[in-house]
Amino acid sequence: MTNVNRDLRARALEVFLALEERPGDPSARDARDAFLARGEDAQKAYRQIQRIWGASAALKPARRQPQRAVAAMALAASVACVLWLGLPFSSSDYTSAQMPEQVLLAGGHVLTLDAGSAVSQDREDRRDILTLDSGAAYFEIEKRIDPLDVVAGDLTIRVLGTEFAVDRSDDAVTLEVAEGRVEAVWPTGSTVLEGGAKLTLAGGSAVEASIPLDAIAAWRTDRLVAEDQAFASIAAILDRRIQGPVVIASQSLGRELLTGGFSLADPMEALRAAAAVTDAQVIALPPVMTIITRN
Repeated sequence: MTNVNRDLRARALEVFLALEERPGDPSARDARDAFLARGEDAQKAYRQIQRIWGASAALKPARRQPQRAVAAMALAASVACVLWLGLPFSSSDYTSAQMPEQVLLAGGHVLTLDAGSAVSQDREDRRDILTLDSGAAYFEIEKRIDPLDVVAGDLTIRVLGTEFAVDRSDDAVTLEVAEGRVEAVWPTGSTVLEGGAKLTLAGGSAVEASIPLDAIAAWRTDRLVAEDQAFASIAAILDRRIQGPVVIASQSLGRELLTGGFSLADPMEALRAAAAVTDAQVIALPPVMTIITRN
């Protein structure tokens, strides 16, 4: 099972749970329809979750418990094999598990991977290319003659010598420049950024902002610094440090904006603290998955 298929099934679970939780909510139905419209693979993933949900009915105890928590736990136990069994070893050149990893590259460059991240390396037309396949990374690039590109989704960062961080999620790519200058290029535009600048590319649109230098790749010092950041984005960062996928059962919950600081020393406690701000609960089922629903 590829990471793409795993993400597709995790998204199918998220959409399905949202509809189970709010069957009369038009936004939940629209989210399901939009997911199914992604094609045959999405439809197969959704049907598989539906079948597992039906089979999981026998796991639900007769004793009355909070319906949402019971349903989530029953389904989570059933889908463990769907999401995780049979995953191949990553094909990326550099990977990290649940802790950041530092790699010394040829030429004296230093690559620091956040937990649960992956980077591939290639060379094309005398240009070195580092691709952020998933997660986040901090790049310390020595001054050089030959150009080097860092690619994350639709964003290409062209550098000669600088330090910067890149974070890649399902919905967005974020670039934070700590030192020097980089050129950021995407399908509909480009810009040059210097130290203390941040660019977020989402839905084809790029937004520039400033960022304190000590907030850049704060995960390197076990900190998560959020400023008007979507809860889904915060959960994705913590997901890299928690066994099993973190699934948010409501799209509206994932869109809620949070501002604050969280310690990454205890990722599950940080997730609970962030969820509490949004009046949500965390159902932890390690190593299967963690589900977040509204109270």
